[in-house]
Amino acid sequence: MIKTLFNIYNMSIISKESVVQLFCTDMIVSGQTLFEGETKNLPNDISTNLLKDDILFHRIDLLEKSLVSNICEIIKNAVGDDDVLIPISGGVDSRILLLCAAHVLKTKRIHCVTYGAYQGNLEHKYATAVCRSLGLDPPEFHLLDGSIYQDYIPIMLKKTLGRVSAYHCHLLSYLEGKNYTLPNKILSGFYADAVCGYAQGPEVERWEHSYWYKGVLRKADCLGFELEDLKSIQEVLKEKWDFYKSQELVRSFDEYLYINLRSRFLLGALKDAYESCGKQIITPWSNALVASIALNAPRSYRKGKVGFRQCIAKFNSKLGSIPYYSSIEIKTFRGLFQKYERLFVTLLEWILDSTSNDSLDTRKINPWMNEIHGRVIRKELQEKMRFDSSEIVSSGLLSKKIVDRVAKRHYRSFWHQAQFHLLALGEALRYQKSIIKSK
Repeated sequence: MIKTLFNIYNMSIISKESVVQLFCTDMIVSGQTLFEGETKNLPNDISTNLLKDDILFHRIDLLEKSLVSNICEIIKNAVGDDDVLIPISGGVDSRILLLCAAHVLKTKRIHCVTYGAYQGNLEHKYATAVCRSLGLDPPEFHLLDGSIYQDYIPIMLKKTLGRVSAYHCHLLSYLEGKNYTLPNKILSGFYADAVCGYAQGPEVERWEHSYWYKGVLRKADCLGFELEDLKSIQEVLKEKWDFYKSQELVRSFDEYLYINLRSRFLLGALKDAYESCGKQIITPWSNALVASIALNAPRSYRKGKVGFRQCIAKFNSKLGSIPYYSSIEIKTFRGLFQKYERLFVTLLEWILDSTSNDSLDTRKINPWMNEIHGRVIRKELQEKMRFDSSEIVSSGLLSKKIVDRVAKRHYRSFWHQAQFHLLALGEALRYQKSIIKSK
């Protein structure tokens, strides 16, 4: 028998018979759960994202003291002599899970699966690199599209009024052999947050004449949503906004909205729905990474200088679109921007400076990045989790030479993922800019 270890913000162990909820309660500090009242409504066969992932994402000290040892013990007790299937994305949480499983189990008993809109996407490359770094076979790839929904999401929505992850649907499809499809009228937790946020949010007067608001109305109309579908979720959304604001987790309503719209799989599903209705999908971020920075930035990033949004517009007009970045990077960059704005400003100024032909002075960046990463779990974990940089050549824009150079210089441990991507992006754009100038 093969059991499945499942990790998305909280830990769960899934088998064909049951799902064991493991919310790592000794990691949760007062005030770090979203709506503790929702837990009583959880069905006993599923886990739901109830944790404020950004807070826990960089709590390395708690990971060191609690999570790693807990996960290893859980795996040992739950798996027994069975083989294990682990869906991984290459993100920090699934890497920790995989590392712990490899520590407890023999590698021959571990089978990995990944997913995406197409084989060879960035997450698939990360997952492959992680597996190889631990001596595992490359992960099996599964297409993640609209075929994994149907009866499941509406049931979850009624029970939790919360978020439903594509991971859940994917795993149920995989384990139960069913084909979950996306019906015409369906309200996922992610999409409900988005629609309520724009159409009925606490600052609706700001948005009712904006392209955000109009775009959401078009989405709701073409997907066949009814206003009644939104009302039951509005109170939850208002609670979320109050919570975010009271905890100073967001600085603005647009940042709050972005938090509820970060789902990449959702955009893919919506795109199919738009095109089937003969309408073109319009998203406020043609480039996910740049927009994630822009949406979390203050209106003007430095007094007396051009506004951040204008900076992004200038950036895109000069260089065109840059490689697509997944929700893993978006979450990382969004979480880092608030405290480390200078880092992004420095990088953007450097990229936009047409006279700059030199490498970015990392002496300006490393101190801030070191503050971000704090303590690491253990030195041996760092060594095991280093990527093979040849697996992270992105979409043809980054040459292997550039990636190897950046990785060798800057990618000191797996906690430096944000720094690696930031600098690799800068190297790629500087290279692209030099080509433009030479023409």
